[in-house]
Amino acid sequence: MRRFLIKNASLADGTGRELTTADILITDGIISEIGKIDAESGQAINAEGLLAAPAFIDLHTHSDETLLIDKTGASHLRQGVLTQAVGNCGYSAAPMRGEADLRRNIYGYVETDTSFGPWKHFSDYLTELRDGLYGRAESYVGHGALRSCVMGYEKRPATKEEIRLMGSLLSECMAQGALGLSSGLEYFPGNAAEQEEIEALCTVVAKHGGLYATHIRNRDVHFEAGYKEAIDTAYKTGVRLQISHAVPKYGVPEGGAEKVLEWIDRASADIDIAFDVIPYTWGSAVMRSILPPDLLTHPAGELAEILKDPAVRERLLKKKDYFWRLITDRKFEEIILYDSVHAKDWEGLTFDRIGKILGTDPLFAMLEVLIREGEEMGSTMMLGHFKNAQDLKLMMKHPLSSVISDSTALSKNGILGSLNWAEGCYGWVPELFRNYVLNDPVLTLSEAVHKITMAPAERLGRHDIGRILPGAAADIILLDLQEFAASGQNREYARGVKLLLKDGVPVIQNDKIL
Repeated sequence: MRRFLIKNASLADGTGRELTTADILITDGIISEIGKIDAESGQAINAEGLLAAPAFIDLHTHSDETLLIDKTGASHLRQGVLTQAVGNCGYSAAPMRGEADLRRNIYGYVETDTSFGPWKHFSDYLTELRDGLYGRAESYVGHGALRSCVMGYEKRPATKEEIRLMGSLLSECMAQGALGLSSGLEYFPGNAAEQEEIEALCTVVAKHGGLYATHIRNRDVHFEAGYKEAIDTAYKTGVRLQISHAVPKYGVPEGGAEKVLEWIDRASADIDIAFDVIPYTWGSAVMRSILPPDLLTHPAGELAEILKDPAVRERLLKKKDYFWRLITDRKFEEIILYDSVHAKDWEGLTFDRIGKILGTDPLFAMLEVLIREGEEMGSTMMLGHFKNAQDLKLMMKHPLSSVISDSTALSKNGILGSLNWAEGCYGWVPELFRNYVLNDPVLTLSEAVHKITMAPAERLGRHDIGRILPGAAADIILLDLQEFAASGQNREYARGVKLLLKDGVPVIQNDKIL
């Protein structure tokens, strides 16, 4: 029998209750007792002055491939994040027809010498993902992945037979361990689907008791239709609903966030609904998403050539329905080239600035970046300042919200060391504590912990993690809060994790991965 005792910790148990000072006894990887415990009970560590909390859970990441490249998930693990849910926004690594789909089905695909996939069966991907993983991982089935398997990358609604085939494939994936279905209805190919297609698939998910996580069609000018489509789908199918990164974007009418919360509160009386928020007012997206669906049906290399056509460029200049209203309103000073493969010299610059460097329109500067990226344009990331700080705070505080990174796990070493990807990769948890607990107290410390532990665990259907309660797995972090909250900026690893346990076994000690 292995016994381990944590003494005198400041305990945030994940439930959201006020902090207490307590001892935690771990027996064979399970939390067996909490309270005032005799030091003779086993090997002891004095945690006086440290925060003890459940290991953190990121309900929304795009680490589908990066966790295969780096099994530590270093940038997340060093923040105390032990569990991630991948396969979001309609993209997932499985199921997949063949190797050619890797670039298009993995959000933020990374070119690597390592051979991965293709995974025709969802269980094969889960096995490879979890094998040797330092933490834990769950995965959705991406709606786009199902579409690509059944109908390729065509820009049209699916036929009844194609929807039936997608549903059959989805049912197989659910039986093989998928968390549920994700959709990216603002992106191609998700935006080619009609609501009936999504409802049919959600009916399958509901039968399996899974979760439907949706990146809705619109969060700005037509935000009402976007949120209500998601809610109506849950009403009609009975599926458990998770609205991804739910804060409205630039272009939403004044009071939009309040309206969204009214709709969610009203719906919560009848359906299982929750949502999540990112602790930043800036947000990232794959740059190719600026292009219309008919162009995105082409492979990346071919598309790069198409974008050189003056007629195509003129068409895009006149386009008035970009998925970021920032582009439609030509606020290029609020959009940054954040991560690229072949345009490193422009990274960190606004497209207003890049346009001036090239002596061209800022929109054409975006196209020039995509042309330069070529086959790698699927991993080119842009950052936009499109969220209102007050809306973010309002929605973060809501009891049905979780906090997420919407990023990917990176590493300072190897091929992942050259990537930026998103603001939250190295520091979304310190950002939450620093800016929303300590500097501007939107949440209490125990509330913040709840939103990255027990709240997301409940959405994942995991009742064994995300809480420090007797019978739960001993996934526990001991944290120097002040040191931690000051860290995780400028692509540097978070600091202040004195101990991180998975099933009672240390995986980090004094900021070092073991």
